[in-house]
Order: sequence, then C-alpha cells, then structure tokens
Amino acid sequence: MGIKRRKRNKPRMNKRGSHVGVMVSFAIFIFFLIFLYVVLEPISNSRAEPKSRIDLLAEKIIETISDDVNVTQIKIDNNRPNLCVDLNSDISGWEIVSKLGGPNLVIRDMKGNDLEMSVLDPAINLLRDAQPDTAFTAYYNFDHFPGKSGNPISGCQGIRYPGDYHLEQTKTYRYAFSKKISTLTSIYESNYTFLKKSFEINDFNDFNFRFTFANGTVIGPPEKEVTTDVYIREFPVQHMDQNASVYLGYLKIFYW
Repeated sequence: MGIKRRKRNKPRMNKRGSHVGVMVSFAIFIFFLIFLYVVLEPISNSRAEPKSRIDLLAEKIIETISDDVNVTQIKIDNNRPNLCVDLNSDISGWEIVSKLGGPNLVIRDMKGNDLEMSVLDPAINLLRDAQPDTAFTAYYNFDHFPGKSGNPISGCQGIRYPGDYHLEQTKTYRYAFSKKISTLTSIYESNYTFLKKSFEINDFNDFNFRFTFANGTVIGPPEKEVTTDVYIREFPVQHMDQNASVYLGYLKIFYW
C-alpha cells in the first residue's frame, strides 16, 4: 500500500509589496539624478562655452567704457574769402551751438586738421586755413571735449544760418574714452563683487581686463594670481581722445 505524500503549498509572493519596492527604488534613483543635476549643473554651465561668455562680457565692458559723440557736417553755401568766419544765426549764435550739441566742440576741416575756434554769443568764431574750406565736421561730447569759450578771433566775417551755410543731419557714434576706462578700473579695484553682479558673472567664474591704446599705454586692474586655466580673448575697439582723434585700441579679457 503506497504512502501518499501531502503537497506543500508554495508561499505566495506579495506582488503588491514588490511593486511598491520597485517604485520606491525608482523614485530614489530619480531623486538622486535630480540631486546630481542641481549640484553639477552650475559648475558645468560655468565651464561651458567660455568663448560665448567672454563675448558677452566684452560687449558689456565696451558699452561701459564708451560714450556718444555727436558728429555734424557744416556746409558753407555762400563762401567768403576771409579765413575767419562767424557761424551766426538769424535767431542767435547759441541756436547753432545748441544744434551742434553744446559748447564742448571740436571742429575740423575736410583734411582732418583741427581748427582754431571760440564759442561766443552770438557766434562761433572759426579760423580756416590758407585755402578756405567750405565744409567742416563738428564733434560734440560734454564730458570728454574741453569747452571752447574764450576771446573772439579778430577779423572774422559773419555768415548766417540759414542762407550762407547749413548743417547736415547729426549722426551719433560711440567711442571708448580713457576717462571711462579709468573709472571702470577703479570700480573693479574697489567693488569687484558689485561689478561681477552687474556684468552677470556667476559665483564660479572671475575675470580681469586690460585696455591697450594705440600709443601703447595700458589701463586696467593689477594682475591676479590664478591657479586654474585662464581663457584670454582680445577685441579691437575704437577709442577717441579729447581732440576727437580716433584710434584703434585693444581690449583684452581674462576669464577663468
């Protein structure tokens, strides 16, 4: 007579519990990835594409060290033989000064020569060269050009606006000036944190700059000792002196 063996029932798996465990593990994994992204993403961004970041920084610095210059062409329609002319107006000489921007003027002939001048009421005295020109260029900037008020030039012959001469449309250009470069350098040295924030540079990066003028003069903060890789870019920038002469300088940016 055979002996019957009882079948043992296999323990049932708790499917619901296993699913919950998988979901918890997956959630922990996702949170871990998010944590890594939050921690590493600013660092990776700070080191990514330094070229584009330096380009943006260069734009901000060039904008900061530059200023507007109003440029107006003066054309004499009814020429006079006199070397000295008074640029006058039927209303007031100050109307002409106002149209040109103000008394802080530099006026040149078409050859680029600076002309002796004096800004007076009711006229601008303008001394031409031996071959009287009929066209001039007036440059105006309040902060960077010295005022030309002073004693009148003798022997000037008056020409009136409108009729004897006219003004072409004023155009505005931007140039770098040494005064503004020096101001930016002072801000860098005295309040670097503020400057970084205004230039939107994050906490993981730093910068420095130098401006080299056409004559070789260099303005910029002192060099810093840096123990990491430094990216260096150089940008051509037109700069103007107080005589309205334009030169080509170079802005060098150090970024790390």
